[in-house]
Amino acid sequence: MSDMAAENSSASDPKAGKPRPKSGVSFPYYSLSKSIEAVRQIHEKAGGRCSRSQLASLLGYSGVVNGGFLTRISAAKMFGLIEEYSDTIVLTERAKSILSSTKLAEIDHAKVDAFLSVDLYQRVFEQYDGQNLPGEAGLKSVLENHFKVVPKQVDPALRNLLDSADTAGFFRVAGNRSRMVKPIIHHNPPDDVLSSETSAVQPQDVHAPEEPHRGRNPSRHKTPNAGGDDGAGIDPALIGLLRNLPPPGEKLGPKRRQALIEAFKSTINFIYPEDED
Repeated sequence: MSDMAAENSSASDPKAGKPRPKSGVSFPYYSLSKSIEAVRQIHEKAGGRCSRSQLASLLGYSGVVNGGFLTRISAAKMFGLIEEYSDTIVLTERAKSILSSTKLAEIDHAKVDAFLSVDLYQRVFEQYDGQNLPGEAGLKSVLENHFKVVPKQVDPALRNLLDSADTAGFFRVAGNRSRMVKPIIHHNPPDDVLSSETSAVQPQDVHAPEEPHRGRNPSRHKTPNAGGDDGAGIDPALIGLLRNLPPPGEKLGPKRRQALIEAFKSTINFIYPEDED
């Protein structure tokens, strides 16, 4: 496609009159987070589908032939967030999961799939899975010499690679950008996990043992039921968020710390909406 950020073939540069170098592996010129924000406009303002001209207007571009707009579209396609039929752009199921799912596991899974759908990102992950990444200079050398990224494209390629890996949770285990590890996703957390964890700190009634889903003593469980009865009245979204926290005492980088705080705030706002009055 003419709007791809990187292609495997060479193209003629009309100004230079000779073939323009192209990278040997495809990658987007926009990160996963920026691509998600772009398709969010389709989700929130266009009902999940729109034309190219409508999307260009939503994103603030002058027209559909704008170079920035074309690379924005290309990036969203590479991450598998949109599909295009004639002049109609529609959100994929992956994008819908990221934008509208109330289950953190579904959101995390969709982001992981989006990251690994990019050719360059998958190859880098497979090469360094769980290992310490080289420094910035080393990674740039790997991109240029091993993955054949054009020298002028190395900087944006590396920046978007690291930002996208961060968004998809591949630095969650390490707590920083030193190692890429595929995040652990709890698709169906068992209902009795919270009970087994809290039993160590709550007194046991030997005459009338409690069960996770019935027979609870109201005086001991005052957390309001906000859309789920898992974990003694605690919403599954909160349980999922707590399970993704790093072990106590582990150091967090400022971006990861802020991301966790924002995720917790967003979850609280979703579960406990403010009174309209």
